[in-house]
Amino acid sequence: HTHARTHNAMPKHGFLTPKAIGNRIKSKGLQKLRWYCQMCQKQCRDENGFKCHTMSEAHQRQLLLVGENPDSFVDNFSQEFRAGVVSLLKRQYNGRRIAATVVYNEYIQDKEHVHMNSTKWVTLTAFIHSLAEDGIVKLEETPKGWYMTYLEHDPEELEHKKMLLRRARHERNEEQRQADAIQAQIERDRAAAVARGETFEEPVSTELRRDDDAEKVVVSLKTSAAARRPDPESQAETTNVFKKLKQSSSMTTSKSKGPRPGDKRPLSNMERLKEELEAKKQKAAAAAAAESSRRTEKATKSDRKDYWLYEGIVVKVVNKTLKDGKFYKRKGVVQELVDKYTGKVRLLDAKTVLKLDQEFLETVIPKVGGEVLIVNGPHRGHKAVLLGLDIDNFSARVAIAKGPNKGLELSAIAYEDICKIHVPQE
Repeated sequence: HTHARTHNAMPKHGFLTPKAIGNRIKSKGLQKLRWYCQMCQKQCRDENGFKCHTMSEAHQRQLLLVGENPDSFVDNFSQEFRAGVVSLLKRQYNGRRIAATVVYNEYIQDKEHVHMNSTKWVTLTAFIHSLAEDGIVKLEETPKGWYMTYLEHDPEELEHKKMLLRRARHERNEEQRQADAIQAQIERDRAAAVARGETFEEPVSTELRRDDDAEKVVVSLKTSAAARRPDPESQAETTNVFKKLKQSSSMTTSKSKGPRPGDKRPLSNMERLKEELEAKKQKAAAAAAAESSRRTEKATKSDRKDYWLYEGIVVKVVNKTLKDGKFYKRKGVVQELVDKYTGKVRLLDAKTVLKLDQEFLETVIPKVGGEVLIVNGPHRGHKAVLLGLDIDNFSARVAIAKGPNKGLELSAIAYEDICKIHVPQE
């Protein structure tokens, strides 16, 4: 009998004990607001628990502290609530029009958020109007309620966006440029045909089809009548070139032997031909350089990744909300990568280690001559030496220091694609 009673007894901390059930309920997330004490930051499960908490010695001590300077506590809670909502707007709804209630519901999903009833704002409407008065958001009243749009004010981020826009304008693909050039040529041909009184045939794009695979494709390049018709002036110049040479030689012999200081000697046909050949060579070289630049640009775009963190590089923290801006613009070295986008950063001026996403970090550019690591693009992972900076275009010029491409110079590489390598101090 004693053995059976021992066997059927429930363990003290079993799965279905009140203690275990209470712990699971507590860890589920949000509880009722009326049983939450903001001063002590303690959530109670029921009315009895909240009553016991309010009668506890710890709560009474905290109540005496708040009673000495209540305005200071309310201001601190208000600042934390405001900073949390603004950080959420900036991170998830930057530039998007969103309902105020949606933002608030998203904010209170955090179990440790600051409750609005402990701030100086009584209602959500009063809070969002205070944000609008400070120029942080733009409000819009609709039949469905208040909508707001976060307005960007950080000068560095605005400058970064301008740089991205300038780069996007420069990165127009080759097909679009060729299409623009073809359209401009069509417009010129149309204007020339109208000036000559001729009818201009609009080019029609058709699909290239072959009903028989063995049939050959014949491409016919039609030329306009004006192009086939010889120019009278050029024909006259061609037919009378020898007469002109004879006349110029007779005039030269009849004049004094030395030319006047202010006169220029007319070019001969051979010299003119040499100039035309030189111009063609320069044009061909420019076309080859443009083609090489296009291929390099295309390869750069295809080799870019959406992650850039590496171990051993020096980065700068750009998160203003982390610890109330305590670590803003402080530099650190990436000690370890948690994943492709997150790393553990040890601050250079302290022993603090932070786990940060690359969104809250930016690359650091050393002095000219310093060693950098290429963190993005076709040469990512290569060590290089910084040769110079182009401040206007936010780019740099580097030379690869090691590997099979040693000595290769890369011009116009973006700031965010290179980063300073940390050198431990002895």
